[in-house]
Amino acid sequence: MSPLSAQLHRNIGFSAIAFNKAKELDPVQKLFLDKIREYKTKSQKAGGPVDVGPEYEKELNDQTEKLTRL
Repeated sequence: MSPLSAQLHRNIGFSAIAFNKAKELDPVQKLFLDKIREYKTKSQKAGGPVDVGPEYEKELNDQTEKLTRL
């Protein structure tokens, strides 16, 4: 392993440790990531967007039809 490669490997390792500590300390970031994960789970179960109404479905179908005509 070259000296430069070893230095980069060490820097990446330290960055990962610092990032993990910062992630543990920031409750807003944790809440944001929890909500993203919750949405991802709901989206996978629903097979698409979550909590959409009939207006969204209509607009999606209209836009899809426009694209197929092009």
